[in-house]
Amino acid sequence: MWGYKEKSTLYVHPAEFKHKRTLIFMHSLANFPQEFKAWFKKDGPLHFTSLKVVLPTAPIREIQGMEGVDCFSWYDFMNCDNFTFEGK
Repeated sequence: MWGYKEKSTLYVHPAEFKHKRTLIFMHSLANFPQEFKAWFKKDGPLHFTSLKVVLPTAPIREIQGMEGVDCFSWYDFMNCDNFTFEGK
């Protein structure tokens, strides 16, 4: 589904300096880690010289608030209009 591996994780390593900090960046609903990777690379808006970034992929799950559509999401929610969240 989606032409993407569900369990993959991307890493952005600091190239020119020693790794001192790690950020785990959890993408938004129905997005992929690749969509955010450029933010953390050199010349990206969120590039920090000693920061290692881990971009995991959310599991594919049925979303009740989207009429049962399967998509990448960290949790299920019941209502898309006001984003009333229900964990599974």
